[in-house]
Amino acid sequence: MNRQEFEQMDQGKLLDKITELNKKLFNMNQRSPVFNQLRGIIQEAQQVYSEQLAVDRYNAQNEERSEVINIGEIESEVYTPNYEEGSPILDAVVSSYVQEPKK
Repeated sequence: MNRQEFEQMDQGKLLDKITELNKKLFNMNQRSPVFNQLRGIIQEAQQVYSEQLAVDRYNAQNEERSEVINIGEIESEVYTPNYEEGSPILDAVVSSYVQEPKK
């Protein structure tokens, strides 16, 4: 079995396959060269299963985020200060930038 075959399986069949491979592994001699190969195959299948679960969780979270919740409306008033010539605040700010510093 290879990764592509694992990816084509649905989660139920993949879990069944992992269980089947684990049973074969438990009945096998640990000194057998196939033992390590079978462990690698099981790890690959478990990784594919974990990835499928992660994708399902991500999709479920995005479905919840796609809904917009209206929490209310607000009213606002925009105030624009009157910056006409002769304003004391404006004159003070302008003079602080225009005057030369005292020595």
